[in-house]
Amino acid sequence: MAQVVTQRGSLEVVGDVSKKVADSFVALRGAIAECGPLEPKYRELINVAGFVVEKNERGFRTHCARALQAGATPEEVRQTICLLLGASAGAAPVATALEWAEELIANR
Repeated sequence: MAQVVTQRGSLEVVGDVSKKVADSFVALRGAIAECGPLEPKYRELINVAGFVVEKNERGFRTHCARALQAGATPEEVRQTICLLLGASAGAAPVATALEWAEELIANR
């Protein structure tokens, strides 16, 4: 029988070292969310763009899923990724992020 392995979240890993640091990060992100008028969908799409540029799959998947949960359409996710092409990311990271996005979109 295959064993299911669940990847722990980044903050769980950080929290193992310092719960105070993890809690402080959560508080910081909450303060940023509350300091302006952007709706959650748009905040998450901006985070998605940042993780594409970083080539950070874990962050990308977390925030892409949150964007979709917040009401972003698959088309909005795809456009967010493609907007980076030539501006702050090359073809390879954009293509990779589009593949990650398609997996998330297909499995939701």
